[in-house]
Parts: sequence; structure tokens; C-alpha cells
Amino acid sequence: MGIFWLSALQMIFKSGRPFWDVASITSYGHCSFDFASPSQTLFLWTFLGPYLIIMYMMKYNSAPSTILNTILVIINIALIAETYFVLYLYGQDYIF
Repeated sequence: MGIFWLSALQMIFKSGRPFWDVASITSYGHCSFDFASPSQTLFLWTFLGPYLIIMYMMKYNSAPSTILNTILVIINIALIAETYFVLYLYGQDYIF
């Protein structure tokens, strides 16, 4: 359901990819054929990652580990930051 609403928002905003709008920006062959904003890749990282951590490591775990959960949250935040940086580096997303 989230991807459906995200696709609807992309069609409403119609924010182009940087390599579509500026000829000097290259995507190095990493082309996405949907609109840039809001990003489906970042949506999946920011929704699905915390959802899986909460469901499998906290809710359905009989003895949740605070240290392990903290490490997983830090890894998830690092992956979100890395994904955003790579999308910016390859001309897939803007810094709004």
C-alpha cells in the first residue's frame, strides 16, 4: 500500500531526475525510470528497515536485546545515509 501511495505522490510532484534536467550530470548507467521525489528506495529503507527491527527483534522476541537492537538501528541509519549519498552521487536524486 505504501508503494501505491508513493507512486501516486511521484505522479503528482513529477520531480525529474537530475540527469534528466541537467545535461552535465551523468548517471553512470544507473538509470531509474520513475520520478525522483519521493524516492522509492529511501522509502523502503526508512519504512521496511525499522518495521522489521520492531517486529522481529522487539515485538515477537521473548527476550529482546537492547544492545543488538541499538546496533541494528545504527546500521539502518547508516544504510539510509549511504543510500542517499549514492543516489546523489549518481545523479538519481537532488538535495531538496
